Amino acid sequence: MTEKYHNNCFEKCIAFILKINSNIIPKYKGNDWFNKYNKWVFENYKLKLLTCKMAEPFIDWIPDNICYIVSGELKEGGWHARIRKDNKIIFDPSFLKYKAEDFKYGYWEWNVTVIIEGFYINL
Repeated sequence: MTEKYHNNCFEKCIAFILKINSNIIPKYKGNDWFNKYNKWVFENYKLKLLTCKMAEPFIDWIPDNICYIVSGELKEGGWHARIRKDNKIIFDPSFLKYKAEDFKYGYWEWNVTVIIEGFYINL
């Protein structure tokens, strides 16, 4: 559930990619929060969220010019999300408060979410 994300960082990352104010994004809770965000993004922008796990923060199948959300579990509990592009962090709602050592699995386990057009892939 998104309350596990510190300071609504997941919503702020969606807003950053869509170039909108994060205040207009609903604050979904519960076990199906991701599906609700997916539906909201599709209904409002005709785009979809695609998420997958990866072994490290660099993935070859996302072109360098695409922004994507990376999120990881923190040792202190909860999760944090950031935006990467060209294998660099370009937006962090926490202003880079969290370092690699703050994440439970370091940089070795992340969820990656991209916003795509036209179709939905369920991995």
